[in-house]
Amino acid sequence: MSLFCPGSGTSSFIIPGPYPSSFANGPLTLNITDVVSYDGYSGRNTVTQANEKWRLVFKKNGVTVATTGYTNDVPDQRTQGYWRGSLGNVSVPNGVDQIIIEHWGVTQSCTTGSPNSVAPVSVCISATTSQPQPDINLTCADGKKVTLHAGGTNLNCGGNPDINISIPNSGQVYQMVVEVIYKGSTNPGNSTTVNTLNPAGTHTLTKVNLSGSSPDVHVYRGTITGTAQNVTHNSNNSSCGSNWGLQSMVVYAYRNLNENISQTGTFTNISGYCDLQSYTIPIQTDVAPRTLVIQVPISELTLDNRYLRLKATAGLVTAETIIYGPDQTLNTCCVNIVTVTLNNVPGNTNSVNIEIDTRSSTNPGGGATGCGQSWVAAGITTVTAQCQVCIVTPGSIGSNKEICYNTSAGTLTNNTSATGNGTIIYQWQSSTTGCSSGWTNIVNATNATYATGNLVQTTYFRRRARNTFNGNTCDEFSNCVTVTVNPQLTLTISNDEVCGGGSFIKTVQASGGTPRIYI
Repeated sequence: MSLFCPGSGTSSFIIPGPYPSSFANGPLTLNITDVVSYDGYSGRNTVTQANEKWRLVFKKNGVTVATTGYTNDVPDQRTQGYWRGSLGNVSVPNGVDQIIIEHWGVTQSCTTGSPNSVAPVSVCISATTSQPQPDINLTCADGKKVTLHAGGTNLNCGGNPDINISIPNSGQVYQMVVEVIYKGSTNPGNSTTVNTLNPAGTHTLTKVNLSGSSPDVHVYRGTITGTAQNVTHNSNNSSCGSNWGLQSMVVYAYRNLNENISQTGTFTNISGYCDLQSYTIPIQTDVAPRTLVIQVPISELTLDNRYLRLKATAGLVTAETIIYGPDQTLNTCCVNIVTVTLNNVPGNTNSVNIEIDTRSSTNPGGGATGCGQSWVAAGITTVTAQCQVCIVTPGSIGSNKEICYNTSAGTLTNNTSATGNGTIIYQWQSSTTGCSSGWTNIVNATNATYATGNLVQTTYFRRRARNTFNGNTCDEFSNCVTVTVNPQLTLTISNDEVCGGGSFIKTVQASGGTPRIYI
């Protein structure tokens, strides 16, 4: 089977099924470890054709969920030419049910250049099924946050340094991950370095592997323990541009910062051009709908006004952001931190699907026609959610009472129960000084009602309602009930002598207590 494009002929081919059962569901990583490409005919030894290459397109329910990069061009000036290699791996959220071999010319609408035939000889694909684990997994109770700070180049790379990123509020920072991106042959090789200021230091970043379809991109990443006020980098070459040499640097600052948020993030290590790439970020669940803020650092962006659409979906909630190049507030070239906000995402939603689209067929207009940006998303995609605040209403308890000395006020009733958005427990408290001070917990008094027992002095009661929510607690107190204890009554009878058999009168003297009439 040969693919032929442009011109008449077959430009794509569906690999027939059935596929292995492990391909059907996700999350899934598909590993394309070995492919062979061929072209041969009489007279080919005198021909040069630049685009005898193809890629794999993965679909689920008719929708493209991932694409590989292209094979290398089959060597020219030979009667028979072969290319053999790997197309890396792709991640899909829900498996695949269709795999298509697609000629390079399809993304060009099969109208560019002279006809180029190529024969995909073999494709080796394996699947790895696993639930992705986030590289950042901060809960509402952790009191931490990762912030993104990016810088591009001025298209000159003659500075010293070429990129200088200032880290605001650096005293909060306890760790940084730094990432530097190059394009083309003017790259540092297997490693490069960055410098920190205040404190000063030099740190090595190592090269990481990418998947996707943007060619000749080189990403370097490393972790710095501690903090710094600035992170800088000098290009290994004195010149750079919007599609070669040093492209950008991003710093991920891990902070001790309590903003009542949860945050997850995953290193993506993907690239793309004129295609649709997708991946999934796990997120934490919550008890109520929340707003999610997704940030994706995108590099290798050019200034020619081509588009890039980033679409995020969580449950049934979808939103997108379209950009047309780098954020020039981060320098002239070549980086943009793309943000998408999803409102009212159900609390039980546990993942966000990200799509990055640069296909010519979905160009939204407003910029250059044809395919969109060539891009790299090799950093941490972060998903931040504002946690639900701990809320509690205390309810109310019974009314004031008056009792005699050393008697019981009976049971203090629960007029209305406490309410909250978590788990509520009660604790009764008492005071002998008043409703505004002197409160102490009553041992084992944790029910909605409380039996006072016998009292010998006026005592004040209230009920604390404590709500536990997302690892946090909040307290509210009921109304104060006063149990007034009347002082003990003392009766004194005079010790006068009386003679037996006669009548007499005795006087009883009452003291203490509340005045009463005694008969």
